Amino acid sequence: MQEPNRETRLGVTRLSRRQTKAARFDKTDGATAVAFCVDTTGETSDIHTVQYFPGDPMVDKIMRETVATWRFEPFMVDGKAIKACTQKVFKLEFK
Repeated sequence: MQEPNRETRLGVTRLSRRQTKAARFDKTDGATAVAFCVDTTGETSDIHTVQYFPGDPMVDKIMRETVATWRFEPFMVDGKAIKACTQKVFKLEFK
């Protein structure tokens, strides 16, 4: 799977401005993992959380929404685009 393009990385950067319980009060570091597939058009689908951020479900929701905006080059096998699935771990640190 190819690395997300610049626009995708900017999308991840923008989400840091959204305030969640963890960002406002707890300041507790943690991680969340999101599983998703890239369909034959390069869009993400079948997005779901596989590891929940401790104490703040809004973080998980924001990460799923972010993954939904990502676009990729489709995975190709024998010259044909196929659906491919993976997961991404997001580690958050509050400073």
